[in-house]
Amino acid sequence: MRHRIGIALGVLIAVSAVSSAAFADDCGMSPTGDLKIPNKEITSNVKLRVARIEEGVQTIITPLESGKYLPFVVQKGIPVRWVIRASVDDLNSCNNQVTVPAYGIRKQLLPGDNVIEFTPDREGTIRYACRMGMISSTIRVVADLAQERQNSPEGVR
Repeated sequence: MRHRIGIALGVLIAVSAVSSAAFADDCGMSPTGDLKIPNKEITSNVKLRVARIEEGVQTIITPLESGKYLPFVVQKGIPVRWVIRASVDDLNSCNNQVTVPAYGIRKQLLPGDNVIEFTPDREGTIRYACRMGMISSTIRVVADLAQERQNSPEGVR
């Protein structure tokens, strides 16, 4: 009986190790917990997405990428319709749920357009992340998007 329990426990540990390694890989980490740096240039010159206001609602569309979320800018006091466009190839066990703790938002992502709605009530920077917090980005809330566009460097849309 002890022998069977030992074998079962060994199998359980092996399965758990394989699952953890796969999850860590999806989240951009090695199985030892070290951050993996993708073999591509990392730059702070990411094209910043700026919401478009139409009929009293501001819309922002961000594509989901395998190992990162994109930052964007919205205006305070106007309802936001945030569309996260996810492809089957870019969804994984780490990025398939987005959380915005400041607004109590938790959204399971599926292939296609995923809509999150909220109204930013104060200026500043809001963090959003995957469920484990390993992939994150920001939502910058400003007083006036028109002013933001006017003062933004090239590459901002």
